[in-house]
Amino acid sequence: FRYKMNNTWLGDRQFSFSGSSGSVYPHFFAAWGMVFLIPIAVFVVIGIAVEIGNVADSITPKSFITTIPTAPEFDFDFEDFEDLDLPAWAGGTIAAVIGVVFLGGLFAWQFYRAAEMRLFARATRLDRLAFALDLSGFALFRFSLVNFLIILLTFGLGIPWVVHRTARFYAGRLRTVGAVDGRGVGQNRFAGPDTGEGLADAFDVGF
Repeated sequence: FRYKMNNTWLGDRQFSFSGSSGSVYPHFFAAWGMVFLIPIAVFVVIGIAVEIGNVADSITPKSFITTIPTAPEFDFDFEDFEDLDLPAWAGGTIAAVIGVVFLGGLFAWQFYRAAEMRLFARATRLDRLAFALDLSGFALFRFSLVNFLIILLTFGLGIPWVVHRTARFYAGRLRTVGAVDGRGVGQNRFAGPDTGEGLADAFDVGF
């Protein structure tokens, strides 16, 4: 981002970027931690629930006083996997677990992404013009979730709509502080590249 900003011009006025990645590393590590911890927490809860159910099934009124149920030995052969007769609720439970893990990971990552975008905005300047981005992790999570559903439900045909929504989303939250004296902005005197631009546009490299 620094490279792009330091090579972006408004006429003969150059943008500049002074941000440091160190300020977003706490958000980055927190996001990665949540990505790993959410699946672990989900499977721990499921394991506890299953164990409680097994214990409850093994206890009888007579044995409740005299014995303590022990966990059965686990002897599973992968060749027997096709013979497993899973209950009807198993498929729904597995789908719910996958959904929770996916949403949890998406939720965690958006807080880092929001912190990154706020850094990009506040560390960018153009002459006396500064920027600020009003963006929270919760707002970005809700927005990203809707974008994902649009792409999923339209089988990818909604991508242009998502691109349009994204541009409006960020533009609506970007604020400017200060001003650029437009009377002093002149024509850029730098010669553009002679080759490559048409090819880059054809492959939509900037996207």
